[in-house]
Amino acid sequence: MTRRGRARLLSTIVGVALVATVGAGAAVAADAPMHTLLLRRVDAVNAAKTKVVFTYDGPAQDVDGLTATFEGNPLDVKAQPAGTNGEPLGLVLMVDSSGSTDTSGLLTETRKAVPALLDGLPAGTEVAVVTAGRDATRVQRFTLNHQQITTPLATITPQGDGALYEGVARAASLLRDRPELVPEVLLITDGNQERPNQATILSAQGALADVGAVLDVVAVKSPSLDGGPRSLAEGSAGTYLESEHATDIGADFTTLLQRFTGNYSFSFPAPDDPGVRDLTLSAGGASSLHSFVMGAVSTGSRALAYDRAPGSSGLLPALQNNLGMLLGVLLAIIAAGLAAFALLSSAFRDQGM
Repeated sequence: MTRRGRARLLSTIVGVALVATVGAGAAVAADAPMHTLLLRRVDAVNAAKTKVVFTYDGPAQDVDGLTATFEGNPLDVKAQPAGTNGEPLGLVLMVDSSGSTDTSGLLTETRKAVPALLDGLPAGTEVAVVTAGRDATRVQRFTLNHQQITTPLATITPQGDGALYEGVARAASLLRDRPELVPEVLLITDGNQERPNQATILSAQGALADVGAVLDVVAVKSPSLDGGPRSLAEGSAGTYLESEHATDIGADFTTLLQRFTGNYSFSFPAPDDPGVRDLTLSAGGASSLHSFVMGAVSTGSRALAYDRAPGSSGLLPALQNNLGMLLGVLLAIIAAGLAAFALLSSAFRDQGM
């Protein structure tokens, strides 16, 4: 085969590989789950009745088809709303009261939107309020009474800057005193004019991790909004929503209600053996793989992180998500194309072409 012929052949093979890759990528994207499933807590103190709490932000009917495996063995489980099983949501509203909230309208729009948020929460949800401007202050301890939330909100006024992340840590401390609650913090902010040092953000991150809390953020764009709130949300497996105007806060609350109303729980008997055990949950096309310690209560993404066996390949966890699947398809197609080209080139060379 001439040099030009081999070049045309290679071009054809690469073209076929690219077409196949695009098709494979589209298939993977089409199969990508539209919803998120997150393990929140495993109480394995009583192995015979190991209690599991998870969050699923998709339709409730998807949970009817929940599948669970313990150490690779299927479990026969039926999940129920967590609040009815003695695992109510504990939500701390961390309201930014820095000086910029006066001009951004954040406080005004938050007061308007909170009543609808409270009305949409699952029965039994307890709510507390913390605010942070110059200082971090607890405004209301946990309560079931919605009026005890809305009335104090009306008294919050802008009062300086600098304590935003201290407020997050203060919110987490309220949850530490109520371990029976499923811990959630909702930060409503337009940023911090006084740039915090990294130690302050790390302290807030550590406080959230210590109680296993998820931090969700509703942010309004402003020159003082930095990457801190987003990093805290992502680090705790929370949701980060950012909008151009404070008038969008109500719509963002509605989006978050899909998550706040999606807490479920079930129990199953586990062997009373010490050690780390694996649990996999799947519903509505979404899945979640975690590890927990027998004989203990494990809460939050850090405590429930999948504990891969020592010495096992790091490739497997990567391939457990859609990006890894697509990468695997890409590599396989490219390898096949190059191998085919090599074989054909060798064959033509042996024939003296």
